[in-house]
Amino acid sequence: MSSIKISIFTPTYNRAFSLHRVFESLQKQTYRNFEWIVVDDGSTDNTEALIKEYKKNADFDIIYYWQKNQGKHVAINKGTSLASGELFSIVDSDDYTRENYVETILFYFNKIKNNPTIAGITTPRGNQSKVGILPNDELICNSFDLYKYDIHGERDMIIRTNVLRNFPFPQFPEENFCPESLVWKRMSTKYNFYFVNKIIQIGEYQKDGLSANYWENMKKSPQTAILYFTEMSNYKKIPLKTRLFTLENYWKFSNVNTSLSFFEKLKKVPFFLSIYVITRIYFKSFLNKVKNNKS
Repeated sequence: MSSIKISIFTPTYNRAFSLHRVFESLQKQTYRNFEWIVVDDGSTDNTEALIKEYKKNADFDIIYYWQKNQGKHVAINKGTSLASGELFSIVDSDDYTRENYVETILFYFNKIKNNPTIAGITTPRGNQSKVGILPNDELICNSFDLYKYDIHGERDMIIRTNVLRNFPFPQFPEENFCPESLVWKRMSTKYNFYFVNKIIQIGEYQKDGLSANYWENMKKSPQTAILYFTEMSNYKKIPLKTRLFTLENYWKFSNVNTSLSFFEKLKKVPFFLSIYVITRIYFKSFLNKVKNNKS
């Protein structure tokens, strides 16, 4: 049996009512060399007491850390620093795993562990209405390549811990949200991923969860949003339509939330694409004013 240890990480915020699903699924694992790291992002419910009870009954290591509410991305940074496993797997507090979760990860990791150009493994998350199908059951590529395969839906990431430590999530004061794809895209400029068409983790999305409130969270974290849209618009491997969409959001956010001059903002993003997007934004605004005046 492999000696590779896996750090299974769960960020949580007032999710005591759903954490039992994660814990119970980990208790059933067919491979036992793993640790469970729980970073509590400022919960005010009985999460801490619950984890203490879990520790009494678990035959695997449980590491619990409480921090002031700062967002999932900050919790991931902390969890990465606490991890002792070779691989770092994120299992959200409203998710659960299949009982061969860890064993399956190791099966695929053994195929690519000696290839330092591959950052980790990614699998489709269960319970989604749209999940893109890869051209093959297994595929090695970066996340930019997925655009040509028209892949949809969230995917679960199992990353080499030492690689993830080199790609920390950016942190801005008083901002509690950062899209995880920001880091996965940065990672894709240097690494490939091992994409596997096998669902081993099930997602149970909550109405107040990050996925359901993506745009509201972006509005509350404007500096992070500007950084995200800046980087996305500069990736030439991303389809033109997507780059234009991100540029439009860049200008909307930066016009409200930065003190930079127009030309300073223009230097950060593709020039000609920006001119096109700005023209389109102002033309839409003009048409809306005309329409409103007529009504």
